[in-house]
Amino acid sequence: MGGVVKVVLVTGRAKATWAEADEAARLLSSCYGPPDEVVAVNDSGCDQPRVDHWVSFHGDKFDRWIEIRTARGYQRVKNLWTSTYGRLESVYERRLGALGVNRVRYTGGGSSGLVATIISLVHLSATHVVLAGVPLDPEEGHYNSAGPWKEAVKHRSAWESQREHLMPRVRSMGGWTSAVLGKPDLAWLSETHEVKEIPLS
Repeated sequence: MGGVVKVVLVTGRAKATWAEADEAARLLSSCYGPPDEVVAVNDSGCDQPRVDHWVSFHGDKFDRWIEIRTARGYQRVKNLWTSTYGRLESVYERRLGALGVNRVRYTGGGSSGLVATIISLVHLSATHVVLAGVPLDPEEGHYNSAGPWKEAVKHRSAWESQREHLMPRVRSMGGWTSAVLGKPDLAWLSETHEVKEIPLS
């Protein structure tokens, strides 16, 4: 690979999350090595040993998730993130501050997965972001709950509005996001991608 490269793996919460994460790891190991950063979305931060950044729209759940992660013997995650999503300062917001949760000023929606992707691009300066378990497909549901994720489709418009800013640095291992953004391969990983500013709305 030529130029400066920084690969970030984002793990979501779809049923295929861990199979896709394993597939992504095999791809990366064939030409690069482990990802430089692992960004976990929501519950997936409880369920894997390595998490460098933990992201959720639902920052009020971090207390409970941290307890679960600690009980499993995993190291505490140093970097917690949420989106302001138009919220005004409140008791809830001050609680996030007390936990040390970073608040990215993004209010465009798109699920916690898109917030994690934007954080990877803007704040972590990733040149390559690989999404595992972020398909935005209702039938993919969540790996730790039954039934479809009915809200998935409504989040797609935010991804579509950000598509030109996500390309070419973001790829997805499966689902609707893979159809829209493409799937990572050796050719993509060998490319040098410029880190550009993304307008947050």
